[in-house]
Amino acid sequence: PAAPSPPGGAAARTLVIAFSSLGWHGLVRAEWGATLRDVAADEGLSAVVDVAYALDTACSWFTTDPITGVYDDGAWWEATLRELCAPYERVCLLGESMGGSAALRFARHATPNGAVVALAPQVDLRDFACCGRLDFSDDRKVRLHDSILAAVDDARAPVTLHLGRDADDLQQLSH
Repeated sequence: PAAPSPPGGAAARTLVIAFSSLGWHGLVRAEWGATLRDVAADEGLSAVVDVAYALDTACSWFTTDPITGVYDDGAWWEATLRELCAPYERVCLLGESMGGSAALRFARHATPNGAVVALAPQVDLRDFACCGRLDFSDDRKVRLHDSILAAVDDARAPVTLHLGRDADDLQQLSH
């Protein structure tokens, strides 16, 4: 089915997709809500910016179908984002940590006049201690790594990375 048209027409609207991080103690929640709402209000953009929160409650770095829980290497997310983003003239992606990885992984959905902003993303989970899922095999981690690199290569929007100075962030910088 065709994606629904956003209120006010696609040309008049921007979509910001905010991807969730792993969360504190495994509590995944909609992040950036107050910040995005305040910025939109301060800039007079509340009527033209839609925010979608992408939550990976399976803590799988957006590689499982959230309906079935089955690993699909992000196929469900890819198809859903393609449909969600289609009617918008401008699409921006934002995420931190696991969500930053997702912003990079799905960078191809950001429009040329949009942006991809990833804060402290993980590009290669094989050397990332916080990825504690026993069923997240090295093969799956390699496929995620390769998907992130391919999506960034395919990105039409500017991609911005912000990293911290802790050992985990600096290790990911090498990837």
